[in-house]
Amino acid sequence: MRTRAWFLILLVVSAPAWAETVPDFSGVFLSAPTGAASIADFLNPDANPMILNIEQNAETLKLTKTQSKAEITFTYSLDGKPTFNWGAEAVKTKDRIKYEHRKLEIVSDQADRTTGVSGRISEQVWTLSPDLQTLSIRPKGTSAREERRFIRQRSLLAALQQVQGVSVMDKCQATRNSIEKLVARDKWKRGFALGLTGFDELGWTVTFFAGVGGEFFDDVKREEYPAGVEFYKDSKLIRNYAGSLTLEVTPHTTPPPTRHSWPAVGMLSGSWSGEHLPSWLETLRFRVRWVGSATRDLGEFPADASIRRPTDWMKREPWPELRAPDKWYAMQIPAQDVPLTDSLEVRIFTADGVQLGCICGHI
Repeated sequence: MRTRAWFLILLVVSAPAWAETVPDFSGVFLSAPTGAASIADFLNPDANPMILNIEQNAETLKLTKTQSKAEITFTYSLDGKPTFNWGAEAVKTKDRIKYEHRKLEIVSDQADRTTGVSGRISEQVWTLSPDLQTLSIRPKGTSAREERRFIRQRSLLAALQQVQGVSVMDKCQATRNSIEKLVARDKWKRGFALGLTGFDELGWTVTFFAGVGGEFFDDVKREEYPAGVEFYKDSKLIRNYAGSLTLEVTPHTTPPPTRHSWPAVGMLSGSWSGEHLPSWLETLRFRVRWVGSATRDLGEFPADASIRRPTDWMKREPWPELRAPDKWYAMQIPAQDVPLTDSLEVRIFTADGVQLGCICGHI
């Protein structure tokens, strides 16, 4: 009897770590506000919340991430056996999961085309709060500053409604800009940068830059006074635009695109070739209107993507990851008699009508 007791004790002590009972992570979690400050609303992580939808049974844990109207799904085996997934960076990963010391660890290695392993990508550590309401995720070996917290939600619908309320895609980024020299445009002597907008999507940032130019801006000067702003052309006071203006919208991606082919992951599906944009960024639609003294809805504009030839100025740009791609959009915008103090509002849509962002600005 005593021998049997010692044998049982030996079994318990020598049992593998994965024998610990994995708690039920099932549920919907929404990224907690960070309170972080940012130079632009669309760069703030709180404006791009992420939803984690977790389904778990005795054998597997299925994780679906949703951010900025795109989603990607990972499946892990709870018995420690490897599974293969496609990461958001279009990299095939070999993933293993283990649970010990009340922490779930997910180890991901890059897998080549023959499913061989060719390098560690990440190690995540998951921890559930004692009341099971908060999921904390941190890269292994990092400080608490790198930790992201996710709060349990009543349902997926409830989480989606919260995201819709703060999503930067549905808000206009309003700016005011001075007339400036636009050296990147051969036909523009002067104009102004209308503004920037963008969004985070599963590890990638997509930004849109809009600029306005045209012959109207030749010799136009902007003077600021305590009582307001005045504009002069050829030394004469002017109050309204004349003719039409050229609106350009340029999409960027950060980090730079790779040569991987994307799997079907939300909007970020398509294929990259060098520094080409994914196909969905080459078929954008735009709705434009003037707002201010009166609302002038100009409707939807046809805007074919054109080829941009890199200039010497672009080659000297200090941030290569923001270098303009070879695709941009140009539109002729009616502006006759529109007050110079009015703002131009540009809403950006995918080909199937999903709004990606809005820029609103004036000189």
